[in-house]
Amino acid sequence: MKVGLFCHSSTGNTKLVCDYLKRNIPEIEMIDIATASKLRIEDYGIIGIACPAFYLSIPPIMSSFLDCLSSESVKYAFLLVTYGMMQGKSISIMGKKLTKKGFVVFEYITLRMPESLPTFIEKGWTDIESPNTKEMTLLHRFIETVRSAIHLVESGKSPKKKRLSDGLLNSLIPIPPRSKTMKQFGNLVVDEQACTSCGACIESCVYRAIALDKKPYFDMDKCVACYSCFNKCPQKAISTTNSNITVQYQKPSTNLVEKFL
Repeated sequence: MKVGLFCHSSTGNTKLVCDYLKRNIPEIEMIDIATASKLRIEDYGIIGIACPAFYLSIPPIMSSFLDCLSSESVKYAFLLVTYGMMQGKSISIMGKKLTKKGFVVFEYITLRMPESLPTFIEKGWTDIESPNTKEMTLLHRFIETVRSAIHLVESGKSPKKKRLSDGLLNSLIPIPPRSKTMKQFGNLVVDEQACTSCGACIESCVYRAIALDKKPYFDMDKCVACYSCFNKCPQKAISTTNSNITVQYQKPSTNLVEKFL
């Protein structure tokens, strides 16, 4: 039986974990929802959903993907959320969307990773040693649970529904509205002297909020303040009008990569 792991990863942290799952669960096929030409969940007996927490919620691209899912042929799902400072309500949001569609979510995990949001890194909130030994042990248990669920479904049995929880603190903190997030973010601007028109920012933007007309043009109505273009610019030519951030999170560190070898 094939297991479809539908993922989104803007910095590479989530993809690193998904690659690890794929190596430890041979039945998994990983699908990047931002680049896949066809998203056929009917090809799989179980699906997994993986993404980073995004402003205490989930990325808009993952939210839209979940809204379009159908459980007519697939009934069982597991969830993976990576996060830096806080996971927010990411698990309950994904769980509610899937439950509404008729899926049984049988397992989930939230995994702390090094902080990737430039505004937090600038303040020294890095968490560079995450995940720790205890968190990696929980990941291994998660893998074993998914393996067991695969065997159950293959034998015609149903894995039990998991009670989903974000934890007390996360459940109490409200998700900031987009208007507040964008006000704090400001507008994207480009240093035309530093910019080489390489197109890295366009390639990084899954929301199609950037066009290239000699130099990048930013459509702030489409922008979601994900900082992908900022992080991926090799010349550090992109900034926002409301910050003087210079630090980037271009990709997972060597130390982090080694933990998932």
